[in-house]
Amino acid sequence: ARQIPYPDGGVAAIYASHLLEHISHRETTETLKEWCRVLKPKGQLIINVPDLEWACAKFLENYRENKSIGSNSYKNYQDLLLVFYGHQDAPGEYHQNGFTQKSLKKALKKAGFQKINIQKTIDAHQIGVLIAQAVK
Repeated sequence: ARQIPYPDGGVAAIYASHLLEHISHRETTETLKEWCRVLKPKGQLIINVPDLEWACAKFLENYRENKSIGSNSYKNYQDLLLVFYGHQDAPGEYHQNGFTQKSLKKALKKAGFQKINIQKTIDAHQIGVLIAQAVK
């Protein structure tokens, strides 16, 4: 994902689901620039990443007040550590970055994307995620 073997402007769209959080925060900008490079003019990037703000709020609510997280997969604050750090069962299953709407939008702008729209939603695992759509 850091180096895509396609020419400049050779791809119409990129979809990256639960990938960007596995790339080091130090490499995020360069990775997004690479994705922008291979996209055609007006090409579309769609990203799905865990919502760090959602995870922080749910972690603290459960830890401090024992409030339900509302997920069958993540029942308590200890389970939510997987959202922060990844499952770590195999190489590559480590989270090296986290995103809020604000930080993801800033990273996409810095990489050269325009028309950025980021929505908060709940995914199939009943965790908060960000779905970003950006145009080159």
